[in-house]
Amino acid sequence: MSARFPDIAFRLAALSALAGSLCLVASVLIEPRVDAQGMLHEPFFLIPLGLFLLAIGILLGLTAWLTRARVSCQDDQITKEGNG
Repeated sequence: MSARFPDIAFRLAALSALAGSLCLVASVLIEPRVDAQGMLHEPFFLIPLGLFLLAIGILLGLTAWLTRARVSCQDDQITKEGNG
């Protein structure tokens, strides 16, 4: 994997988590309404979408964090081998 992967993944994770949070906030702020025909209109789709985006953000963030830690350990090992 590229050394740039964790940086890009962290940005995507933050963006995904932010979008998920905004979806959940919007689902609370948008009030349901009933139209003239008695049809209920509510933003229910925002709840599963927000939870999905939050989960993707968390998983991507953990993956990036673990990848960064692994790359850091490999770099430290290479540095120790080169000096020893």
